[in-house]
Amino acid sequence: MLAALVAVSATACSGDGGNGGTASTDSAASGETSSAAAESEPVSIELWFQGAKEDGFLYETAVKALEEYQKVNPNFEVSIMPGGEADVYLQKVLMAAASDDLPEVFSATAFNMTGIPETGVLTDLTEAIDSDSEWSARFTDEAWEKHFQFTDGKKYGVPTQSEIQGWFLNKRLFDEQNLEIPVTYEEWLTCIDKFNEAGIQPIAYGAVDAYSRWGFDIWFWRYGFGDNMDKILSKEMKFADFALPVYQKIDEMAKHNAFPENVSTATCSEAIELFSAGQAAMVTTGSWELENLLKSPEVDNFVFSWGPEFSDSEYDQKVGTKATAWAYWAGKKASESDAKLAAVTEYLKMMSDPVVVTYLTEEKNIITACQYDGDTSELPGLMQSLLEKKDDEYASGGEISGFIDPSFESAYWNSVSAVITQTATPEEAVQQLDDAMAMLS
Repeated sequence: MLAALVAVSATACSGDGGNGGTASTDSAASGETSSAAAESEPVSIELWFQGAKEDGFLYETAVKALEEYQKVNPNFEVSIMPGGEADVYLQKVLMAAASDDLPEVFSATAFNMTGIPETGVLTDLTEAIDSDSEWSARFTDEAWEKHFQFTDGKKYGVPTQSEIQGWFLNKRLFDEQNLEIPVTYEEWLTCIDKFNEAGIQPIAYGAVDAYSRWGFDIWFWRYGFGDNMDKILSKEMKFADFALPVYQKIDEMAKHNAFPENVSTATCSEAIELFSAGQAAMVTTGSWELENLLKSPEVDNFVFSWGPEFSDSEYDQKVGTKATAWAYWAGKKASESDAKLAAVTEYLKMMSDPVVVTYLTEEKNIITACQYDGDTSELPGLMQSLLEKKDDEYASGGEISGFIDPSFESAYWNSVSAVITQTATPEEAVQQLDDAMAMLS
């Protein structure tokens, strides 16, 4: 099936200078556009996505939406171009934005678009989306909330993937030690001690890169980050005023040998591998690892948790990290002509069409930023669990640095890693955050 999709997509995918393949004039399910679209003038655009190769949710979304849209508009062609891994791709986007040379469509996180909408290098799609209630209603509330955070309420693109971030636990290992899935922090600590006594690694963790610490973001929310965000951003409140208990808990877990002996040299990928092999009871990551976790022979034993609740906190504990970081954005080139703007708008709309959402959910195990209306009972158990978490009653938290500034990311990650590796005290870690905040204008 994937080979067929690639053939439909674009010249940059195949490298053969093709015309996007043949297309029928069949209806594109509920995303059907007017018959005039099929007779419109030819439009060719360029699309960038983060990735070094043609796979992943960004690629799959772009290709499937194109396949469906070409059924009603065969005159629309897209050069779908991988832009490299995270750091390389981000620099490419930022440089293109600085020179006003962004493509018609490109992927980026809302976080990394900070300050860019104000420069006038994007196409404002607010009216098109808001005037189409059926389209705008397809997305979760959390998806638009994250998008708006960096765009002053305007819509310059469409959210793509929902990221459920937290902790994955191997229930088999808990059952073998007669342990219930922990809820409170005290229960987590008891489980950590029990696993150590049994010679089982409690938590798989790699402190080499930032991609290991996702489950800790929500700890800050449960100690008041969300409730006090305005005061924190205005520097009226410091992290030292509320976040010290977070680091004290992490420090206590480290002293209870929750993390591997090689934690300071291990990577996130190695941590996932250790957990997937059934050699660790817990790991913190997000739903983007779902495809890899589903390949594990232990997958039927995996359950998801938002993380421990803290009895010493006065703040709401019913909050989980339901992030919607990624979106496809429309560059200014998308509005070079009425025909191009109309085609790009319909193409972006197709990315949230129920046919596309169903395909991505059922065939690619991708949790999109849209409502999935299919039969969840036919999905893998772990996928069902994550979809339930996406729609549960818990309030939506998010990545700490994502609500502050991109430059804050490294300080935040380093502070968590330093306590885990026991190279900094909780007090020193909190001071790192406050020092980083002081550097922000």
